[in-house]
Amino acid sequence: MIETGPNIRGSVVDDEEVVLEEDVEEQRQDHYALLVRAWEAKVFPVIRRRFRNEQERRSGLEQIKGALLLGMTEIACQTVDFLYEDNGGRPKDLVLPTLDDIKEDLAKFTIDRLRPGMTVVIKPDDQEGHKFSVHGMHYTYGLHGIVLAVDYSNELVQVETYLRQEGVLVRYWYPLSVLERPIHHQLSAASTCNVDVKDCVVHRQMLYHENILANLYCRSALLALVENPRPNFKLPRQLSSKSFITATSPTEDQESSCSSTISLPQAAQPGEGQEPPNIEYVSMLSKELLRGPQPNGTVPPLTESCAPSACHVTEYNALSPLRMFYHSPARLRDALSKMIYGALIEDDAAPMALAARFLKVLYEAPSLFHLETVRLSDMKASYDIHFNHAAFLIISCRIASLDEKSNDAYPKCPWVRVFAHNGTLGLARDGQPLRQEVVHYPYNSTTYSTAYQEPSAVSVQSIARFPSVIIPFDRVHVRTISSTPSPPIIVNLHSIPAELCLTLAFVECVMSVANTDSAAIPSTVLLYCTEALCKVIRRVDLASSMKEMIFHLLAELIRMIPPTTKDLPNLCNKLKVFQTELHVLYPHELKANGGSKRKESSSLLDIKTSTYFQGLVELVFALREVVPDIGSRDTPDSSKDSGDLKSSPSVKRSKTAERQTLSKRRKMRAKTRGRECTKSPPEDPDGGDGGPGTAVSGWMEQAFACNVILRKLLNSGEGNSEAMRQMIQQTRDNLMATNCTSRLIVVCGLPTFYSTDRVKTTIRKLCSPVGGIVEGELFVPCHQYPLPPASKDEQLCKGVAVFQITSQEMIKDVVSMLQSSKFLKGEVSGGDSDNNRAYCVVTLGPDLLCGSDNSALIASAVELYSTSKFLKFDGSLNDETRTVLRTIFFSCNGKPSLSKVAVSNTTDGNMMYQFLSVFDDDIICTINNVFKEYGEKTSAETEELYFTFESFIGWVATVAKQNPVLALRGVLRCGFDLQYNLTYPTDKDYLQKLQKCSGRQVDEMLVQYVNRLCRARCLAPSRIHPQEILPSLSDKADPGLVPLVSMPLEYLRLRFAFLQCLNTWVGRYLLPAISLSTVHLYPRSIGGLLYQGRDLLFYDTKLAYLHFVVNNTNKRSTDNVPPEIIFDPLNFVHQPDRQQESTITVLAKEQLSRTPSSELCVKLATGGDPIFPFNVKLTGEAVQGTSGSFRYFVWLVAQELQSHSLPLLLECPSSSAGENRNKYVLAPKNLSYHDEALLQFLGVLLGVAIRSEVPFPIDCLQPFWKRLLGESVTMETDLRQVDIITDNFMRQLRALRSEVEFNELVGQTCPTHHLAKEECSPACPYKFSYASLHGYDVSLRAGSPRITWNNLSMFIDSVMSFRKCELDSDNLIPIIQCGLASVVPLEPLLLLGPQDLELRVCGQPFVDIGFLKLHTIYQVGISASDKHIEFFWNVLEGLSQEDLRKLIKFACNQERIPFSCPCQSEGSEVSHVPPYPMKIAPGEGRDDRLIRTETCMFMIKLPAYSSEVIMKERILQAINCRDDPLSG
Repeated sequence: MIETGPNIRGSVVDDEEVVLEEDVEEQRQDHYALLVRAWEAKVFPVIRRRFRNEQERRSGLEQIKGALLLGMTEIACQTVDFLYEDNGGRPKDLVLPTLDDIKEDLAKFTIDRLRPGMTVVIKPDDQEGHKFSVHGMHYTYGLHGIVLAVDYSNELVQVETYLRQEGVLVRYWYPLSVLERPIHHQLSAASTCNVDVKDCVVHRQMLYHENILANLYCRSALLALVENPRPNFKLPRQLSSKSFITATSPTEDQESSCSSTISLPQAAQPGEGQEPPNIEYVSMLSKELLRGPQPNGTVPPLTESCAPSACHVTEYNALSPLRMFYHSPARLRDALSKMIYGALIEDDAAPMALAARFLKVLYEAPSLFHLETVRLSDMKASYDIHFNHAAFLIISCRIASLDEKSNDAYPKCPWVRVFAHNGTLGLARDGQPLRQEVVHYPYNSTTYSTAYQEPSAVSVQSIARFPSVIIPFDRVHVRTISSTPSPPIIVNLHSIPAELCLTLAFVECVMSVANTDSAAIPSTVLLYCTEALCKVIRRVDLASSMKEMIFHLLAELIRMIPPTTKDLPNLCNKLKVFQTELHVLYPHELKANGGSKRKESSSLLDIKTSTYFQGLVELVFALREVVPDIGSRDTPDSSKDSGDLKSSPSVKRSKTAERQTLSKRRKMRAKTRGRECTKSPPEDPDGGDGGPGTAVSGWMEQAFACNVILRKLLNSGEGNSEAMRQMIQQTRDNLMATNCTSRLIVVCGLPTFYSTDRVKTTIRKLCSPVGGIVEGELFVPCHQYPLPPASKDEQLCKGVAVFQITSQEMIKDVVSMLQSSKFLKGEVSGGDSDNNRAYCVVTLGPDLLCGSDNSALIASAVELYSTSKFLKFDGSLNDETRTVLRTIFFSCNGKPSLSKVAVSNTTDGNMMYQFLSVFDDDIICTINNVFKEYGEKTSAETEELYFTFESFIGWVATVAKQNPVLALRGVLRCGFDLQYNLTYPTDKDYLQKLQKCSGRQVDEMLVQYVNRLCRARCLAPSRIHPQEILPSLSDKADPGLVPLVSMPLEYLRLRFAFLQCLNTWVGRYLLPAISLSTVHLYPRSIGGLLYQGRDLLFYDTKLAYLHFVVNNTNKRSTDNVPPEIIFDPLNFVHQPDRQQESTITVLAKEQLSRTPSSELCVKLATGGDPIFPFNVKLTGEAVQGTSGSFRYFVWLVAQELQSHSLPLLLECPSSSAGENRNKYVLAPKNLSYHDEALLQFLGVLLGVAIRSEVPFPIDCLQPFWKRLLGESVTMETDLRQVDIITDNFMRQLRALRSEVEFNELVGQTCPTHHLAKEECSPACPYKFSYASLHGYDVSLRAGSPRITWNNLSMFIDSVMSFRKCELDSDNLIPIIQCGLASVVPLEPLLLLGPQDLELRVCGQPFVDIGFLKLHTIYQVGISASDKHIEFFWNVLEGLSQEDLRKLIKFACNQERIPFSCPCQSEGSEVSHVPPYPMKIAPGEGRDDRLIRTETCMFMIKLPAYSSEVIMKERILQAINCRDDPLSG
């Protein structure tokens, strides 16, 4: 994530360089450690005899060593004195060394103390002179010098000195006697370090940097000359044919040579139609564009304050070599692409030759890559490490053994600190650049005093405590403390040469060209790149971040290479060792996220995996796509391949553990060879107890199958894959269990004096909030039933009602509402109540049975209902039943007469067998009886009986009269629901036929329909049974769903079950294990696959992943005080158009400008007292709680953004034509600093709206949300939304077919337009100028010439390009993205899409009364059946949407409320999303009192008004007088 706001840490300078020590050697030594060594050498051999046994001796000596290390020398001396207490005291010859003795010994200037690099002073010449002096040496006496070499045997020292007058460095050998230690004055930490100009090191450093700058300036000048040559100037030919020029900075061997020339690249001006740039030019350009250090010393500009602009922050991608290593990736990409296209045009061998030159460095990998390992020990250490030819260094830290128990207690000071020499911070006295701290471990420990503490993003993952950093330096200083952490940690420093950066960038450009034109790059080149990367990743111990990058490159390359390539399977087999690594890493990922309880799980649900694991998954899945059996089991030669691979930086295993693992694998292979059956994936991988190996296999199989199915779904013509067929067949088998009877509700004991219409109206009204009744079928028989009623006046209720609701998950809510209805109980009626009837509401089981106490009454009601489904009033079968029975009869073999053998056939699709199986356990006996009674002979010559359709109808009619419930069970057993619709395809052939009719368009429409259905029913897709899919009449009338509703219903249900299973697998197995950073970078990756198929994912699936990521990026500690915004609400009442400086938006931006964005990153707001990213305090108001004021602030800011007070949004031009009124787009403009800050704050507010679950009601059109997700604007559709006038005008111009038509059109507006000598009218629109979105006239060409028939197409293209440029807003969108990414990661938002993102951020602009009813609770003293509560809901149902928004604003200070809640997927027991639930409490008084609300609690205090008229009057009075922002 990106960080905005002030840089709290700033640049941490090495404190030991600011305060210089008197002695360099003293600075590098630990005095207390030397004191311990002196005691061990002089004291311990003497006193060890004073202990009685070995145990006491070991304990006593350890205590003395501990006291000495802590600086308590007196205690150590007293311990020794105590040992000699019996002998009269310590012996006089036993001398105890002290700290002063150590310092005095260190202060001695001896030959063994001298080291190269130390500063010494050459003593001034005495009167007699130094007899050893040579000519020129006497000028060095009295000067400072640097030791270059030491001859210990002869006590001679070579010293380099700077002669200031001559400006040269000289080197001479001196005897030790003429040298002395320099005396430095102590400087305080707050003072400025003055450079000692007498020190030769200063001048040596100056010459060194002058040499570097001269090379850099020459290179920049040469590149500028190549790219922008002067006229009549021809560049000389290159003198040498080296593949790469010298490094960016000279090495130590080149320091003395400042005149080394840079060979000119071959003449080539890129982009002028000449020869493409050659490799020397590209190499030089790549080194020119290498990223420099940010103010914090690292490369990734993830902090807005450390980056030149917001574009630099948003364009960085750790998985892209171009974006990671280069600060202008587009410039280098353009040069490399031109080289590649030039090689493709040249000849067939040129691309391979070009690839060989760039990839040469990978074959020389071990000699260019260097690794330094720092192991923490008990001794304090401080030393420099230099890496030759390194462009970058990757510093990482890992735990020595993941099996050891980690200590979660963070230390107060770091164990290790790493510094880099950053010249931008200033110079020390010796001329060296001050060292800047780039990282310390553990990361959340602090080395400075500040009120702000570094939070831990994920407390259970080691990556939060030991992050990897990349620095653009070749020399670092490492300092460790004298303590050993538990478990031990190891610091690795990997060097990255500049050649590797260019090579990886070349590979990325090759893939980019291949994605643009799949046939452009030969497969041999792609295979060669793959082999080179495979070689380097197997031979070199790279840093984990580099391996992660190469994993993604390899995966994309493998997917690009045609599967028929000959050597591809062999190459993939060499990489299968990484699958073994994935198996080893999987349990550690589970353990890091959930402890030992998760290590045997095969699901990654709610697990935050590491990016290294995600890259490994990408590579392994790519390998399995090419070689399917690579993941079945390890082959015997897998151990040979693993020999070339270095151990993973995240997983280190001992040799013993490896041998044990190999032994177990051999045993498992021996057992597996004896089995002939093929192992299938476990049906319930989460419930298995097979251990970690079974868990990773189960997860991998499910995730890979999900990956394969998605790829088949997105590739047209490949929808009939084996994996998809198996999944659909398995889904069909699961659908065979019906749930329609469990949604059947029986109400008994209704008042018999109610009319049937009144009962139906009441029940429908009660069921409407939960989705209503299926197809409106509500069975309420009258008194005369089963006889028809004599008249409408006599249709009184018989006391029972049977109906089916749309959702099984809402059955409890419906039963509760029915049981609490006073009307249905007869308590509110003036009629005579029937005390003999007991009112009850029950649900039925699968066989239409109920175990209630009133079973006889319920069975009678069910029998009446079953009779109504089969028979008419005259006792004959109804038409719907005859149609279903015809389907059942002819499903046997399609013949008009059936034999016993045909009916007894148990093959798939024979419904007759299923229908008859419900009448008796012995189905053969049932068939014999039916044939005996209703069978017929087809001819007199045969004795065999046959069953005809009419016989079947007659038999069913007889059964329906005797036992209608049993007959209805038979229909349900055949796969029909209560509306006689098929719930699943009856046989496999029919299933395959339906599957061919499907397409991606139907699936996407089905997902849209399900999303709409979920919002209407307040349920998640996972809680909807496939048999509950039944398009309503309004759905069938929707033009956008015509292809969907034309499909057979049984197939829609099956397809929904398939998509439901697919979404479950994606959320559980795939999404947690992949990286979405590769969405735009690598389109063939799994992340790119999910991005392309995001329309196949339900909204709740994408939202669940977004919420998981948001909760796992919580950065604010619970101990930190939330940021606060303070303002007076009375200053913002009735002021729609305020000055920009006086808006609440600007005020809030200024108050939050002193807060880092990490303090705004909190978990999703839940519960009654949610935690928001910041608190809002309203001065002058006594407010209890923060919710109401926060919601009021969000609403107020949204109103300001859509007003003339702030210049960020602009009302779309279509509103002037009556389209998209009050809809806005981003206002195009040239940015000022103030505008940039406001745009960034807008992005922060969008992220705050997501984390706070408070809708941010800005009505922006789709182009804004598309650009926010990095998508391009579609002019065919988006332009009509934004500017319908321009769209109609362009369509009108495109429709012209001749010059005559053009002149006629122009003449209607400007009659003199066609006359060349006459000037056009100023209002003439037919000039090369057009109005911008702001309404200003902008010239599209110089001079704005008139439009003619010949340049008409040019004018149309110019206008469209101009509008697209305005809608793209390339200079504005990165700033908003920067602010948004500082609060919410951008990657999970990519799955949402523009419409879903708008819905998540802004909410829906209408109020759903049904959803509000389900999320309303009633305080003590009132219930939903009270009269005034019914009045309240009746009034709300009659209000307009505008009045409903006013009511919501009056009740909770926000006009839009969320229509998604955790209770949709997890049940009503979980915490609701704020502000839910709405609370209705009893108010004071009755008709004379007003309605009061408490906005923080979303509570309405409602008096018990006596009539609905008074209720409506009081509600309208309250919502229209709601100007006071805090009514509660």
